[in-house]
Amino acid sequence: MTLKTICLTGLLMIGLVGCSGSTEGTLTVSAQNAETLAVQATLTTDFLLQMDDFVTQFADLFEDAEAQAALCQGGSASITPNDVAPLGVLSTGDSIIYTFNNCSFEIFGITFSFAGTVTLTATEISGTPGAAFVRELDVSYQSFTFTLGEAFVRVDGSYTVRASSPDGNANTTSISGTSLAAYLGGPSLSVSRSWTDFALSRTEDTGANTYAMTFDGTYYGSIIGGSISFETPATVSGGIDSNPDTGTFRVTGLNGSTVTINALDNVNVELLIDEDGDEVIDATITTTWAALEN
Repeated sequence: MTLKTICLTGLLMIGLVGCSGSTEGTLTVSAQNAETLAVQATLTTDFLLQMDDFVTQFADLFEDAEAQAALCQGGSASITPNDVAPLGVLSTGDSIIYTFNNCSFEIFGITFSFAGTVTLTATEISGTPGAAFVRELDVSYQSFTFTLGEAFVRVDGSYTVRASSPDGNANTTSISGTSLAAYLGGPSLSVSRSWTDFALSRTEDTGANTYAMTFDGTYYGSIIGGSISFETPATVSGGIDSNPDTGTFRVTGLNGSTVTINALDNVNVELLIDEDGDEVIDATITTTWAALEN
């Protein structure tokens, strides 16, 4: 685990926050906004998985005293561990609190900084990554702020992240929580995003080079001007580092209006739009993943 890795993860967070049974949202889905709302499914899952990368790096830091001592070039960081046996190794019952006070450092001539608090509690640790293992952590953020230049992301909330594998080949990451919020600020920037009652699960099979993913929850975005809810009627799957080639996401808005996103293959996608919640398709859009995401 390196400072460079943490900073690159934070940089991706800034980009993802700044990009433009379920309950109903506050926006009505229509043929005019369906593509914009459909993109939020991709951005939401990407952001939550990026947050999991942050957790992994901070959890690895628990076992690296040398990296802890060299964490800040400027400012300060207070690291408070509660280390139960075996000592020095992340195990069930361990916890660690990182409190950052403008902890700054420079990488590639760019200055990054952290502020706020991150708390990790290990609720289940067993096995060895690369073989059969489980690593489950409760994570809490209190005004955790990552700053790059004049832009920053502030995160508040909590969730549980669980990484596991039965054999070292099929690795599952699950992220679930009741409330998580992220705010992007800076010159001419003010973007809010939040997630409630969310659960994401993604399994990657490195032997087959495939993934399978589900996501459910409610999302608010200031860019879209309201909230929508996600669900996964059919597991979304495809090749690792590729667009989905099978599966279905559904976005639900006000009065039961929906856009159902069907993966036709890893190039093409179909949007089925019900504008009034009567379960009758009012419009169909067939496009490509590339066009949808751009």
